[in-house]
Amino acid sequence: MSRKVVTAWCAVAAMTGAVLLVRGAIAAPAAPAPPPAEVHILPVQGNIYMLVGAGGNITVQTGSDGVLLVDTGLAANSDKVLAAVRSLSDKPIRYIIDTHVHADHVGGNEAIAKSGATIAGGNVVGDIGSSASNQATIMAFQTVLDRWPDSRKAPDALLKLGYTQAELGRTAQARATLASVSTRYPGSDAANLAAARLLALPPDGPAGAPRSQ
Repeated sequence: MSRKVVTAWCAVAAMTGAVLLVRGAIAAPAAPAPPPAEVHILPVQGNIYMLVGAGGNITVQTGSDGVLLVDTGLAANSDKVLAAVRSLSDKPIRYIIDTHVHADHVGGNEAIAKSGATIAGGNVVGDIGSSASNQATIMAFQTVLDRWPDSRKAPDALLKLGYTQAELGRTAQARATLASVSTRYPGSDAANLAAARLLALPPDGPAGAPRSQ
């Protein structure tokens, strides 16, 4: 076969392949959009449930005084999480416990916390003010709190954690938490309150509180 014939066949093959590629690109259907997330409620036992589909799994515990959540799922699914919780209880969300810093665990913190109300009184209201009860309290390890997207919330959240530890008689942990707020967020109201509470915290823990084990 002559070189001219081979060259001609190669040119035809190349043109045919290009046409097929163009046709395939035109005819190929667009990838379907992912279906909207659905939040499902799975009973665990008694008044404890698991919400599935909002991101990370969420634990819900309902009671006569309110609702406790473990994690809050993705931010985009906050409304669906709230609707699921409301179908289980008409009581306010009191506490949120975060187990991990990723968005599928803490994404709904802001919206869901704002819909709740902490049970607060005594020293908590006196030290923090009326804002102590206008949303659910968020509790987590300091490493989780420190890595929130809005770092301005970390000092207040850590301050509340320090108060909680002090009220429970966990004096060593309370001192560490309050000292962290005082030194790492200089100039903030939370740092000033933490410093004042450190000075007032008795060496053997709050009166009447159980001792740390």
